Amino acid sequence: MENTVLAKFLEKIEDVYEKYQIQEKKISSQFQSTCYKGCGACCHFPLISSTAGEAFVLYNILIQVASNKEELNSHLRSYAAKYFANARAEGSLPFTQEQQKKAFFSLAMPCPLFQKTNDPNSMQGHCAAFQMRPLICGYFHSLDDPELCLQKEPHRTYGPAIAAGEEAIDEIQTFERIVLGRSTLGHLPLLLAAMSYEKGQKAFLRDDFHNSETNSLPPEEAQWSYDFDLFIELIAAAGYSITESDIHSLLAAQK
Repeated sequence: MENTVLAKFLEKIEDVYEKYQIQEKKISSQFQSTCYKGCGACCHFPLISSTAGEAFVLYNILIQVASNKEELNSHLRSYAAKYFANARAEGSLPFTQEQQKKAFFSLAMPCPLFQKTNDPNSMQGHCAAFQMRPLICGYFHSLDDPELCLQKEPHRTYGPAIAAGEEAIDEIQTFERIVLGRSTLGHLPLLLAAMSYEKGQKAFLRDDFHNSETNSLPPEEAQWSYDFDLFIELIAAAGYSITESDIHSLLAAQK
């Protein structure tokens, strides 16, 4: 089943990415981004949103090209362990913007796929998986002074570019729900860490998650429950148990 699902997801995600890139080229001619090659501000953000399907495909590509699978897994799991240690110390995962900004300054942890320069104090570097990076990495941008990004201060973006990226992610999530019944968004490095464990991939691929209690809910509520349960299972596979404080933070962020 895993190889069959991987083939389906790889084809679909490549198709969505290609369509988005064509659309993005047209949109980008309408604004001037101030982003520059080597800036790692977005790569240090404590919530790099990705669908579970994107993470599933990316992880399986990474292990095919990695020179050492165990070293890759250790790298991803080490990041997750540090991230979760900070969450436990702070009382919850950084869902709200205030928590994310605080985590940005305290963690100083780039995405594990980001390769920094030799200067430990610099955010300069490059993505080791640039050609297969998730959609959000492509449509994140700034129209203002890059210093605002480094300080995680508000900056302007071009709305149509963000909307196009979000529509593409919605298409991927819809596909995930059609194929597997549920989908979820999460922090890319944590989803990759989850996929590095057999239980993480099994959680993503399982189709026996329905129960009578959930089935009695209206379709929209039931889908939300399926999706959130997947998030919980993947985070647990990566090494973290969702707490009541996490739920409160998530609800606060949604508001």
